[in-house]
Amino acid sequence: EQVYTCTDKVAYVSIYTPDARIVFEDDRQRRYIQTIDYNIQPLLERKELARQLLAEGIRTPGLLLYTCGELNHENPITRDNISCIQDVSGEDCFSEDYRQRVRKRLLLYYEEHMDNDNLKDYLREMDFHSFAKVNKSLLITILVKQGMYVGAYDLLCEYGYEEIDPRDLLRLCSRMILNLEFEYEEELLLLAHHIFKENTYDEVVLEYLTKYYEGPVDEMIRVWERSMGFSIEAYELEEDILTYSMFTRLYHPGDAAVLKDYVKLSGKEQVILAYLTFVSFQYFVGGKEAEPFIFRSLEHVRKKGWEYDIICDLALLKYYAGENKWEENRLSTARSILSVCGRTGLKFAFFQDLPRTLLQSMQLEDKVFAQCQASPRADVTIHYRMLQADREPGDFKSEPLKNLYQGIYNKEFILFYGEVLEYYFTVAQKGETHETEKKKLTVPTAKLEGSTKYQMINRMLAARQQGREQELMELLGQYRQQEEWVSSLFELIE
Repeated sequence: EQVYTCTDKVAYVSIYTPDARIVFEDDRQRRYIQTIDYNIQPLLERKELARQLLAEGIRTPGLLLYTCGELNHENPITRDNISCIQDVSGEDCFSEDYRQRVRKRLLLYYEEHMDNDNLKDYLREMDFHSFAKVNKSLLITILVKQGMYVGAYDLLCEYGYEEIDPRDLLRLCSRMILNLEFEYEEELLLLAHHIFKENTYDEVVLEYLTKYYEGPVDEMIRVWERSMGFSIEAYELEEDILTYSMFTRLYHPGDAAVLKDYVKLSGKEQVILAYLTFVSFQYFVGGKEAEPFIFRSLEHVRKKGWEYDIICDLALLKYYAGENKWEENRLSTARSILSVCGRTGLKFAFFQDLPRTLLQSMQLEDKVFAQCQASPRADVTIHYRMLQADREPGDFKSEPLKNLYQGIYNKEFILFYGEVLEYYFTVAQKGETHETEKKKLTVPTAKLEGSTKYQMINRMLAARQQGREQELMELLGQYRQQEEWVSSLFELIE
């Protein structure tokens, strides 16, 4: 508000815009807006005067206001008046609200005139922080498109990168990485990962992420997979993926491909062996699936003579049993593993899936297993009884079990043909006890074949039950002959 004195009913006032309003005030400070008649006579032609003053480099607040305009009479921004409007945005004599409106108009003008040769000069003189408060995303976008990456990056670090086109962020991030020559910068790494999550990246960003990114294993695997598409060497990232998987005890199926490439790059022996041990545990104890490459690697470790945990052998043997493809080299490896198991007293239910020739060395070809899995610190008890068709079920017998290996508890039985073993387990831990469901064991058909004493008895029982008398008599003769041979060849020592 400006005050002028009326002399002889005349006052010389400065009016810069059509939005200006004249208010009269008497000596008692009473104001009048519509009840006083007056007329306005310009002393000079304002448009021509403004042009001459601007040409002389004069920048008074009134002249700036006339050039810029206000409210409903804003003057459009042109190349001729843009410098004045830019001056308005920095003049403290104008209200902050007015200057913010001017800054918004300037940003929109810059966006529409990106090909302006002088735009970079305008931007260099700009107070970035003031304009960022108006529309930081638009300002950063303009700076990026004008190649002013450092200024855009500084604003990005301070105000964030929401509402900015990922393509512009990619351009900024890639250029800043190159400017820093791939040196580590925390904010830059966060930006690189942000645009990567938006599925926007290039070779530079991926190389930077493979070099420095650490996060959830799933996300690191995503980065690794994309990097492989650009043939980027990712040795450090691969090592981090394998190490973090072991540390968090979370097995990811994609890890096998990571391990394969890590081995190709001559990765550290201790990392490879530690990861194979981890996956072997997850497969054997945790019941997780594993890629065939894992087991080929275990075979390679055995051939090279590395020192490893027995869990690797157990996982390999279980894999062989599941595949049931018994080549000579697998049979040889299985015999070696079973020999170690025999010395350490390790017997597992999956041993029943091994070929008979392997079970003979462990004296397991005529045995069946009842097995459960619990915490290694639990107290596990097996309860079992025999069921026969012509008898009432008896009481359950109970027997405490030792932790055989990493929470696996089992007991082996010898059953005759026609017998049914019913069993269940009770597991007690931390003051709580729960009971497993009841299950039944019988003699599998495959167990009838073979030459052990119990297998021959089972075949005779099966032949008698099925009415095959001739076969029964032949089997009985073979059994008696075998018993005579044993008696004549081996004498009991008193």
